[in-house]
Amino acid sequence: RQLGGVIVPGSDHITAYNVYAEAVNKYGYLGEVYGLPRHLFREDEIERWAEDRGVLVKAIEDIALGTASVYRQLEVPLPAKLPYGDRKTLELFADLLAKIMPFDLVIDEQTADGQEARVSRSSVSGSWGAIAGSLRYFADRFGVPRASIEGTQIPERAIRRNARRGKPVVVFERQRRREGLMVVRTVDYFGFTLDRDVEPLPSPFPPELADSAREALVEGLLAGATPHPDQSRVRRALDRFGHYWRRSGGRLTQAQAEQVAGQIAVQLAGVNSWDAFINRRIDVDPNAAISESERHSLDALPSSVFLYGDRVPVDYDIEHGIGVVRLRLKEGQARRLHPKDLPVFDRPVRYTVTRGKHEAVRASSLEELRQGLRALGTMHRGRVIRGGRRPRRR
Repeated sequence: RQLGGVIVPGSDHITAYNVYAEAVNKYGYLGEVYGLPRHLFREDEIERWAEDRGVLVKAIEDIALGTASVYRQLEVPLPAKLPYGDRKTLELFADLLAKIMPFDLVIDEQTADGQEARVSRSSVSGSWGAIAGSLRYFADRFGVPRASIEGTQIPERAIRRNARRGKPVVVFERQRRREGLMVVRTVDYFGFTLDRDVEPLPSPFPPELADSAREALVEGLLAGATPHPDQSRVRRALDRFGHYWRRSGGRLTQAQAEQVAGQIAVQLAGVNSWDAFINRRIDVDPNAAISESERHSLDALPSSVFLYGDRVPVDYDIEHGIGVVRLRLKEGQARRLHPKDLPVFDRPVRYTVTRGKHEAVRASSLEELRQGLRALGTMHRGRVIRGGRRPRRR
């Protein structure tokens, strides 16, 4: 594309607008289409101009249609000539974008969720800083998915001016230099965290942060990260609750993680300092929450099955809210597997074939398992054919 004279460095939007403005000012006139005002163009002249500029006449016509629609919606007369955009236009436009952000946003070639998005090579915006525009996804020559963006560069001062300070949050952190409750204060801008300040939470807890502090303590206990004297007993109790939860197929509500967290939260009610937390007893007992008969029936479920002379481990899990059984098979067992050789389970069966350092084959039915094994054999033969035999040593 030959864009000399219309480029506004830092904005593909203003540059594209200038291209359209030049087409209107030099080769366009006001006309009507179906009784509605619109920019029209002298056909021979616009085609020669488009060829010299390296743009599509169809794109210019589409912009003319969109421009007429916007002016008609705003009930503003469509001008015969359009002013060109410059650095002042860019400043006003970038400030407007920074306030409302109607486009995709990339900062330092990363999206808000941490994905890489390079600035397009054809862009007139810089590679670093904030770019507001349209993300485009494609695959490179190796088939790896990539993303690029074209748009308008937003100055850092405009971002800072429109950023929002987030509500303070209390978290439990266990790192080399700090351990315990920390207050995290962030400065956010449309999904991006610009600043993150972390400082220890005072003890006693400030009244406005006491509830958040107790929630963080519950999360720390569930994660097994706190130095509380009862932490190891809580961790063992959580393991048992999870054991019964998975074996019940999600049926035992008292074994749900949310229910257990609620029990701990009740016991931490009124805790308003770190010392009070350390001195508070935490008692989470699966035996008290789950009846003895229920525990015995769940413990009686098989942990392994006898298949082709070997013991095959049986794991219980929850998949999309439904209880499932997972069989961990060796490749030889999986290839010989027949429905009549399997015991009857009270829930759907999932199959996992372990292959040492290679990726495991996972299937939700025998047919899917066979297809996965056939594909595995095809891949193996392909590697052998490509590699060929090694020459025999003499």
